[in-house]
Amino acid sequence: MQAIASWFDRVCQAMFVLLIAFLPVAFIPALWATLPHAKIIPIAIGAGVGMTLYVLARFLEGTASFPKSWIAFGAVLLPLVYTVSAVWAGAGRTSYLGAGVESDTVATIFLWTMMLLLAVFVFRTRPQLIRLEQVLISSAGLLALFHIARLTFGANAISLGGLFSDVTSSVIGSWHDLAIFFGLVLFLVSTLLASAGDYTGRIFTWFARALALASLALLVIINMSDVWVALAALSIVSVIGLFFYEWRAQTPFAYAGFFRKSSLLLLLLTASIIFSVWGKQIHDVLPAPVRIDSIEVRPSWEGTFSVALRLSGAESILGSGPNTFTRQWGLYKPAGVNETAFWNADFAQGVGLIPTSLISVGIIGLLAWIFFLVAILYEGMRIILKSPRDVQPIIASIALGAVYLWALAVVYNPGIAIIAIAFLLTGALVGWGMHTGALSSHVWTIRKADWQGFAHSVILILLACLSLGVSGLVLRTISADMLVNRGIVLYNTDNSDIAGAQASVDKALRIDPANQRANRAALELGILQAARLMSSKDPNATTLREQLTRTISTAIQYGLTAVSVDSADYQNWVALARVYEQLVGAQVDGAYANAEQAYKNAIERNPTNPRFHLNLAQLAVAKKDIDSAEQHLLEAIKLKPNFAAALFLASQVAASKGDTQGALITANAAAQAAPQEPVAWFQLGTLLLQTGKNDEARQALERAVSLNGNYANAIYVLGLAYAALDMKDEALAAMGRVLELNPENEQVKSAISQIESADTSRAR
Repeated sequence: MQAIASWFDRVCQAMFVLLIAFLPVAFIPALWATLPHAKIIPIAIGAGVGMTLYVLARFLEGTASFPKSWIAFGAVLLPLVYTVSAVWAGAGRTSYLGAGVESDTVATIFLWTMMLLLAVFVFRTRPQLIRLEQVLISSAGLLALFHIARLTFGANAISLGGLFSDVTSSVIGSWHDLAIFFGLVLFLVSTLLASAGDYTGRIFTWFARALALASLALLVIINMSDVWVALAALSIVSVIGLFFYEWRAQTPFAYAGFFRKSSLLLLLLTASIIFSVWGKQIHDVLPAPVRIDSIEVRPSWEGTFSVALRLSGAESILGSGPNTFTRQWGLYKPAGVNETAFWNADFAQGVGLIPTSLISVGIIGLLAWIFFLVAILYEGMRIILKSPRDVQPIIASIALGAVYLWALAVVYNPGIAIIAIAFLLTGALVGWGMHTGALSSHVWTIRKADWQGFAHSVILILLACLSLGVSGLVLRTISADMLVNRGIVLYNTDNSDIAGAQASVDKALRIDPANQRANRAALELGILQAARLMSSKDPNATTLREQLTRTISTAIQYGLTAVSVDSADYQNWVALARVYEQLVGAQVDGAYANAEQAYKNAIERNPTNPRFHLNLAQLAVAKKDIDSAEQHLLEAIKLKPNFAAALFLASQVAASKGDTQGALITANAAAQAAPQEPVAWFQLGTLLLQTGKNDEARQALERAVSLNGNYANAIYVLGLAYAALDMKDEALAAMGRVLELNPENEQVKSAISQIESADTSRAR
């Protein structure tokens, strides 16, 4: 029994070593699989299988030990708090599972907690801790080689089949994630070389030194200010700690030995301070190939807390539910956001992972995170001080590395791989504390035939079953999501292959029938199929009508299913409204009312987005209800005064009513709001020409044509403007260009004849 239990433990340890090596560089070589998919799959497998192996080994041994640790308690508290919030909020699948890849669902928090607990049991001895760092550093070597090659030979030359076509694309996650990771690696290398002694080996030592320089160079190129500040604080603490460690170990103190061991740390300290202060100026003078700017968009501190302050009562205590920041952003985002280019963005998180919890899981969630972080600081210091002297630098590097990652999770939203590494390092810290006795343990006897033994057995079995169950649900959700992506890729790359896309989406629905995204994708494909049927020239009208009815009916059912799964998600209502819109033009009874109600439901759930008021206005125009259209357009423009599409439609509505002056005002506003949109300038130019403002019309129309040289309608009206200004040559040239674009257009030929005849009559 002991031998089998030991084998299970070794398999679990090997699995987690592979997980640490695999996480930073994991990707799936397919356009339909995203990086979050590639990262969460090994995490789910590791947590589910690893916990099952651990429980089996404990049953074979007859005993199980758990740390008496505030860190472990705080880690277990997190999924409990998230579950309580989800149950109270009634947010359903979005909070429990989401799409399987979000950072703050109940399932993801649970998987991370299981990883931490397993790391406690897997990484305990000094060699195991050093192996953890070495494996992480070795994986970083592959990542550094990949990015240096891309910077040298060009991103397109090494894009891995188009998966990483942009220079800021990274295998670990975002460009910011890459900076965070290489900051951690640079710190771990510096401390490992300073203290690991004979565990590193000569070859690894030289590799680590080369990697340290490569990491520093990549940090300079990426240049994230929060990473530099975090590294500056980390390196100051480390240098001071190493100084006192060497000072206490040697009498008299050997300065030469201290500077030799801390050379990389001192280099990191100097660089991080310099770039914390002058990073932007230095980055701006780098050579063009490595002067890479990356734009990140996320809510600010002010925006995040402005949403949090709108919560009240029990919602402020328990939150709106895990993974519901997007909804709260749609309800309460600052009005000024609609004036920016990101007015229509659905942000999944606030300024940072942990501040977001104040909104999604309320004050209790934020307090749980604070408790967890404070426990890491308190017990981390305690474990370091109670460790043997030869291990103190190693365990200090792991503790400080975890603190570094958690600190950045406060000011940023790191990707799945970064947070997983943070949990793993934290678990290794607790594991070492148990090994050295700095943390005491609860020892459970499982084989005793008493109530305690029975209770312990039940808890362990439940833990294994929960881990396997959650892992299975996450993997199922991810599989369905990837099949939806595959359908989208098939449609976009294979000549609008609706049949192939539909087959892939159908597989997704068979795997996960309640998947909202799969249902919405099936709905959109239904709309595309309906459009093809309506444009079909099939002589059998009866068959065609039956197919169309069946297609629309199925699409509506997909929309209703998505709404039933999560009626609080505005996207489900918008998708349903789009189906009903297809029936409005066909004057199907109830279609207009259903579409209108669906959009109103979307507005109720996302009242700060002007897009849905525009949709309602377009519906009203289709029904020739001009008064309702104007009312909805006013609401849209009130939310977003520079909403070009709404202004453009308002101009058309005003013109249809004979309000030429009002039409001109809104058309001019639309053109100013969207200066790169040729249609807006065409509309403005047309109205100006109608009111006799010929020269102003010419300028507006010339702007439209300069933006789109093949815009036949704009060129034609520009020709009329030239003719009205007695610019015959320009008018004929414009009409000639229109005739090139539309050779059989009799109206253009007639206009050319009129221009030529008008000139002849004036000559007489």
